[in-house]
Amino acid sequence: MKLFSMFFLFFLFLSCKDKEVKKELLKISISVNLLEDDNIKLYYILDEKGTYNERNSIEVEVKGSLDVQSVEFVLKQMPYKFRIDLGDNRNKSEVHFSAINISFKNKIITINENTIHY
Repeated sequence: MKLFSMFFLFFLFLSCKDKEVKKELLKISISVNLLEDDNIKLYYILDEKGTYNERNSIEVEVKGSLDVQSVEFVLKQMPYKFRIDLGDNRNKSEVHFSAINISFKNKIITINENTIHY
């Protein structure tokens, strides 16, 4: 899958980081199909010198289902960059992303099946 495209679009979308940004919420919504219970974790870095760590992460437990589910992450601070990790399921069953939406203020970036290539 082309996560590079997603991150590139994200950085273009958020290229102007200012002091007022901290008052707004950044929402990242993922439409995903997981056949087995798993965790999805979002790690984020707040400045260019930062590193990914557990303190700056959000973890969501997702129950396995045949249906597409929406997983949402809300950040109170604007990240410099972020990454999404799939969890701890040792079976590593197939995961299907149908869309990723990144929204801030009145702007939304949608990365869908036409953008993500497997």
